Amino acid sequence: MSRPHAAAATGASSPAAPPPPAGAPATPTALGTEQRGEVVGGLMCAASTLPSESASEVGLLVIRPLVARAGSLAAAGSLSQESLQVLAADLNLMASAIRFMDSRDEAVPH
Repeated sequence: MSRPHAAAATGASSPAAPPPPAGAPATPTALGTEQRGEVVGGLMCAASTLPSESASEVGLLVIRPLVARAGSLAAAGSLSQESLQVLAADLNLMASAIRFMDSRDEAVPH
């Protein structure tokens, strides 16, 4: 049986899209905030079935593009209302992913 999340755990997935250039407005994704939350939740749920080190790698893969975009937006200085909304949604997704991993760490005996 194939494990579809195994490629992501080993870093074999395609690279994340780069953040917008400094000073450029952030563009929302084709998915809405709720759907993006479901995708992140699903990925983190799949990651929770992996050994701890692999799960951590997947967690980093999930939040890396969000962190990169947040950094790019912060570097831009002045943010538009749309950029602030994108940043807020990305921060919520990062927080959700981190909470999921924290709750996994508490449930897994060390």
